[in-house]
Amino acid sequence: MTDGAGDPQHDDPRIAAEAAWADAVAAARVADRAGDRALAVARLREVTVAARGSGGRAERAAWSNLAWLCVNDGREAEALLAARRAQALMRAAGDPWGEAVVLDLLGHLYGWAEDRASVVATADALDALRDRVGPERARSLRSIVARHRAVACHLEGDAEAALRWVDAAADDLDSSAFPGLVGGLWLLRVDVLLDAGRADDVAASLRAGPPPSTAGQVERLVVEARLALATGAPEADAAVARALEHVESRARGAPPPARQLRAAVEVATALRGRPDGEALVRRAYDAAAGAALERLVELDAFRRGLEPAAGVAPEDLRLLDDLRQRLLRDHAALAEAVARRLDAPGGDGPLVTHLDARDGLVCVCAWCQRVRGADRRWLPVQQFLPLVPWGRLSVTHGLCEECAAGLRARGRPVGARPRDA
Repeated sequence: MTDGAGDPQHDDPRIAAEAAWADAVAAARVADRAGDRALAVARLREVTVAARGSGGRAERAAWSNLAWLCVNDGREAEALLAARRAQALMRAAGDPWGEAVVLDLLGHLYGWAEDRASVVATADALDALRDRVGPERARSLRSIVARHRAVACHLEGDAEAALRWVDAAADDLDSSAFPGLVGGLWLLRVDVLLDAGRADDVAASLRAGPPPSTAGQVERLVVEARLALATGAPEADAAVARALEHVESRARGAPPPARQLRAAVEVATALRGRPDGEALVRRAYDAAAGAALERLVELDAFRRGLEPAAGVAPEDLRLLDDLRQRLLRDHAALAEAVARRLDAPGGDGPLVTHLDARDGLVCVCAWCQRVRGADRRWLPVQQFLPLVPWGRLSVTHGLCEECAAGLRARGRPVGARPRDA
């Protein structure tokens, strides 16, 4: 094929379309490297819609890249659905390396779900592809397989075996080709060490670890906070506060809601049982509850956008609905923890905060999880989601009038009297 204007292949609309889609995928990668994740996702979504059914390289790359963007944001359901599309396309095209990349992604998701059997099955499937990807990629594939073996051992509670597999993965890793995996291996190592109670080794890993931009700044700050709490370090409160400041940030480059949720829950869990940490626990739960609500908004938007690209299969709907219900349950549990702390003696004062829309904050009842709309009515989350404006939410927690009255009727203290809306 040449670039000559009179070449019949050049005039073929299918070839021209494939080239345009490939350019759009390349533009998405550039946007992601520049930190504009929203633009990258938008570009890839455009390709999945425009190239639907082509089965070409651009469609495969769009779904695969979209899945990885979702993984990097911690959006497991969206990543799983995109990965399923990508895997089917890779198999149909006879692309073993592309299939290996997608299987690697699926292994990450199974690890997050603590599904050890699926992690092991994924590692076995990746190992079976080693002879088909070519010698130049076999070493990278060995590293990927070793990392999943490490995760499986960690889930089984075998720290020593997990660390051996992490070392094997690091030995075979081509850091120039896969810079992001350096941080992932580092985080896996310190997570294993923390769970094994090896605080000195965690401290050494922090000193020798990759820069925050590689490992994930919020994840690194959470590791530092967990270590300080585990060792009773005098700077523990300051370390926790630094992690929570990053979790709560709404600045450009702040972690997305799914990673905020995971980080906040880790901090709150590490603080449990600490008698002098009540204010920080409340703050961590509040941040986690707000991030859970934002995830619901993300999930709802993803579901609406899936139809034009590839249709919504029944199993996809079930997956999304299951995650939505789990997020609702998670948000309910987290917000109830906030409510208990609002209800505690010496709490934070007035339990209903009155905010105008221009304040840019959404008030959520910490007891029933209803959201206060612009007209001051308290709406269930399901009714609220379609009303959410474009952009990120800032969430604060209060107590609606009905819940305040119900608590009083049951003889529970509710702190200061809520004001009329």
